[in-house]
Amino acid sequence: MRNVYKIAGITVLIESLYERIHRMSVDYLTSGIPEYFIKTTEEDIEKERNLSAQEDIERGREVRAFPPDYLETLAVYRLFVEKVTGKDVILFHSTAIEANGKAYLFTAPSGTGKSTHAAIWRRVYGERVRIINDDKPLIRFEGGKATVYGTPWNGKHRLGANISAPVSGICFLNRGTENRIQRISGGEALPGLLGQTYRPEDPESMATVLKLLVKLCSDVPMWRLWCNMEDSAAKLSYETMTNIDK
Repeated sequence: MRNVYKIAGITVLIESLYERIHRMSVDYLTSGIPEYFIKTTEEDIEKERNLSAQEDIERGREVRAFPPDYLETLAVYRLFVEKVTGKDVILFHSTAIEANGKAYLFTAPSGTGKSTHAAIWRRVYGERVRIINDDKPLIRFEGGKATVYGTPWNGKHRLGANISAPVSGICFLNRGTENRIQRISGGEALPGLLGQTYRPEDPESMATVLKLLVKLCSDVPMWRLWCNMEDSAAKLSYETMTNIDK
């Protein structure tokens, strides 16, 4: 199968072995002329299988067996991100929320509670809040400004939309019994940002990623939040992070 999609403002023709990638990308279909072409192979799928197994071993988990059509979706995303790094695009593992026209990103290791915290924002603030992407959004620098985009790769709960918003805050989420938030410097934030960003193997592309992360640190407010999973935690982060722009 093959179709053209527009992701993060970039058109790409995807030719795949399986249908799954096209089902999950239907909201991104476009009639535009593709700037890039991605064609997956069995070797790409096998590479993703090996990378997933390696990650499970490193984390002390039993190695999971994923179906090939799912692994192909990961391969497509990896190939796409590696191609568009030169357009000042990075993949940042986080939950991206849009509130009042601006984007706020929560990042943490898997299982910490990013999705739960975002769901509380939705519950407390209703239609003022939308989920841009619950897992793997793209950040693109356009005119020197960072914008976060929804993508078809939006987590196991499939939460997200084909929307974008300017990045107005990034928060490192930690579980805690008491709710507390503090502003941190770009220097403090950089190692954590790097750990949650896709790092291409190509040295030139990796240099671009580092340059973009440094700019992100200098331009965007960074926060560290310790929180429980109650409404008061969402109220604290919302009121603190959104009020800085007023």
